[in-house]
Parts: sequence; structure tokens; C-alpha cells
Amino acid sequence: MEQFTAAFLGGVQLQLTLRSAMLDSPQCHDFFHPQLSTHQGASMKITYSHVDPEFRAIVEHETERHAATLNRILKRYSPDLVVLHGSLEKTPRKTEFNFSLNLNLPTGTLHATGVGADALGSTKAAFAELEVQVKKHQAKVRKDYLWKRKRAIALPTPREAPSSD
Repeated sequence: MEQFTAAFLGGVQLQLTLRSAMLDSPQCHDFFHPQLSTHQGASMKITYSHVDPEFRAIVEHETERHAATLNRILKRYSPDLVVLHGSLEKTPRKTEFNFSLNLNLPTGTLHATGVGADALGSTKAAFAELEVQVKKHQAKVRKDYLWKRKRAIALPTPREAPSSD
């Protein structure tokens, strides 16, 4: 048994006795601090269509990288309500790839396309366009245009008339 003493005003001392059973009990970290669920990839739903097997690894890697950025931007939305769909198409008779993205949010749907000489370039271009659209969309949803400070209108200063000397 372990004893602790604490001094109070007026010299009165109180002895507290803690039972060793309470000290040796395991702590409840799981209840008060739940561990985050460990899952691979983004927390949003990601689907692909029309992606050839030779380009699938490139597209998936780049999508996972940009999905982490989108998750950071879209952290207020529930992960099961956010759906990202990507489609890769090769332009016939040209060395050009079109990658189109559709992002379904509870507040709207955003579309972006990227064109590039290879699959990686078109994927990066589409995600760059989508990130710009998401930021604009969130500004509209938050009604940032109402909270923006109005600038004072500058009054034109009268200029001196040229002298007739």
C-alpha cells in the first residue's frame, strides 16, 4: 500500500491511501482515446473506368497522392458521401490522353478534364483543375463573398489645370 500526504491550510494534514489494486489496473486508453482505423488510401470512394491495365498503376498512384490533398480540403464532409470517379481515354491517331474527373459532393458535383501527352500529365492537369474548382465551390458554400471586406472607393483628386502663361 502506498500513502501520500498533502498539506492544507492551518497545518492540517490529510493522509490519502490508494489501494494497490487501483494502481495496478490497466488504463482504458481504448475507450478514451480510440485509435484511428487503419485503412489504405483515401477515405473517399474512388472509382475508375476505361483505364487500360498498362496505365492503371500510374493513374492509381497519382490519384492516391492527390486524394490525400482533397481529403485535407474536404475534411468537413463525411467520407462515405464523397465519390471521385476518373476516366482515362486515349485519343485515336494522336499521342494524347484525356483524363476526366467527376467529384460528387453533398453540395454539388464538380467536373474536370486534363489533356496531356502521357497518362501522368493528363492526370496531374485534371487534378490541378479539380482542386481549383473545389476551393471555389467551398468559398461559395461558405458565402465568402458576403464576408469579404469592402474597399473604400477612392475619390478622384482634382488635377491642376495647365497654366496659360
